[in-house]
Amino acid sequence: MRKPRSRVGVATIVVTFLTASALSTALAPASAAESSVSPQPPAFGQPYVGTGNLADTTGVSFPAEESSPSPASFSPNSIIGADTRKQITATTVFPWSAVVHISFVNAGKTYGCTGFMYGASAVVTAAHCLWDRALNTNSAGYIITPGANGSSAPYGSCGASGVHFPPSYKTVGGIGYDYGSIRLNCTVGNATGWFGFAYPGVASLTLAGYPCDKLSKTLWGSAGSKTYQDVTETDYDMDTAGCESGAPVFEAGSYVLAVHSAGSTTHNAGVSLIAGRQNDLRGWM
Repeated sequence: MRKPRSRVGVATIVVTFLTASALSTALAPASAAESSVSPQPPAFGQPYVGTGNLADTTGVSFPAEESSPSPASFSPNSIIGADTRKQITATTVFPWSAVVHISFVNAGKTYGCTGFMYGASAVVTAAHCLWDRALNTNSAGYIITPGANGSSAPYGSCGASGVHFPPSYKTVGGIGYDYGSIRLNCTVGNATGWFGFAYPGVASLTLAGYPCDKLSKTLWGSAGSKTYQDVTETDYDMDTAGCESGAPVFEAGSYVLAVHSAGSTTHNAGVSLIAGRQNDLRGWM
């Protein structure tokens, strides 16, 4: 029987890593020569490094700084033993450029989540960032900031033109339905690049997100290992905190195999991105 978990509050280069014992190496971007990521927009599900140039985008804005958000739920941080998270400041380097900070309003309060680009105008996040089952209300007023680094927003921000998540998340809930998509009103992904998908993936993984226990809008990553996996969920030992829901759980090459959703003091967990869920995301772009 799987152990129950509490939901982690809201709260995913080219790299050649990963071992938990070599975290600094794991969180360092690799050179272009080490990359297997396409320099041109690829087929769906394949990663793209982006151009890094805002001239290749439309609809990006640079709004005034918004207030610091709260986690979308109020469960404890999910630190497993010693906190292994490391701050990532190279947020204009792929894949960190493709991890996004999300703020939104629900029932009059501002909350925070993490997400990741998977197309020029498409972001994956957790469904509980889009719909609050306890309040039975949808979120609104999204501000999506790729590659945020504290007060710096190198790619500006975008709003949402639509959101999607499985209808069963409203009626049934559960980690297997806790994924969704935000369609942006911009094409910032052309500059930031985007992640690909892989399932079941490999054992060595990284999670990167925007936790609410750190300085606002700073990106933090943790390297670790997959500890359990089935078609519903993937468990892992990387550390997380509130506001990291929706973060990418990915392997070398920038392929995401799970969307971070929940956690406990023994493990964290995300919804497994099996082919059917990947097809949902494709349809929601």
